[in-house]
Amino acid sequence: MQRMTCAHELGHLLLHRDALKKRIFFAEMEIFDITDQRELEANQFAASLLIDDEEMMQILQEGTDVLTAASMMDVNVNMLMVKLLTLNQTGYNFILPYSPKATFMGTIEDRADSV
Repeated sequence: MQRMTCAHELGHLLLHRDALKKRIFFAEMEIFDITDQRELEANQFAASLLIDDEEMMQILQEGTDVLTAASMMDVNVNMLMVKLLTLNQTGYNFILPYSPKATFMGTIEDRADSV
């Protein structure tokens, strides 16, 4: 959970400097809410930073389900789902068992399989 939170906040620092400079702070209720564009971008940044593309592709090409794949890569399954949803937007066609809940990072436990 600490790695995901740090990666997410780093995403804000790198992607949303304009909001930070203008002192536009994010409400606690909005943190990790993927319905907010800035939160979605920070989650995508975190997923990109924490999940190695080659390792993920190799594991998934072997037919591993997403829950097991997330556990093997030591990331939360919701973070893996964000990564796969992002890749689908660029032309990939991963079949996803579900979409992460909008507020998953605010409610998950510190386990790979926590949804």
